[in-house]
Amino acid sequence: IREIKTIVGNADTHPLTSMIVDVENSKTLTNTFNEAVWKGFTSENATTATTATQGSSLHNGGKPVKVSFILATAQYWPSMDRLTMNHHASIDILLQKFNSYYTSRHNNRKISWSMYNST
Repeated sequence: IREIKTIVGNADTHPLTSMIVDVENSKTLTNTFNEAVWKGFTSENATTATTATQGSSLHNGGKPVKVSFILATAQYWPSMDRLTMNHHASIDILLQKFNSYYTSRHNNRKISWSMYNST
């Protein structure tokens, strides 16, 4: 990025820099969210941990599933179609839990879910 800034200037590379920062911040945030979901989970207390995290994550054989989100600053990323999707109830719960987790750490910010690139 430093070389690109030298060639085209800071103003033209600012969106790219912001996108890279979004990806790095997203990794950190989703890692801490996953750690909170997995906190206290061991094979010995799987029943207790699963009960404690029920509704806060999807489960795979009694274990919480680790998730990954990209939080993209709308003004720097290409616009994506807003799709209306019907999810399984557990996914809706997971999205609500992540939204609460995110807004508890970032006041005055709002998440708009874009399912266009979801897998």
